[in-house]
Amino acid sequence: MSHRLIKQPNGKYAVYSTIVDDLICANMTVDEIIENEVKQAVDQARVAATAWLAGTAPGRRFWRIDEIVRSIRAIHGDERADAAQRELDNA
Repeated sequence: MSHRLIKQPNGKYAVYSTIVDDLICANMTVDEIIENEVKQAVDQARVAATAWLAGTAPGRRFWRIDEIVRSIRAIHGDERADAAQRELDNA
């Protein structure tokens, strides 16, 4: 990541960006740092999921139900595969 966390003398935190070579925030509490990281993670996950659902995410694709059921059958057996098939068919 391109951010550096700094503990300030007042006990609060600042974040320095190596992209813009400047502070991007200062005087943040632990909770504010955590909330900022959570927000960034959610934003990144939203972008990744949107690309996946659009079929544009590298290495990710939609799988056919029969492929998944066949894999479940090979690993977990007929009973679990049949249950998975019913679950996937139940729209």
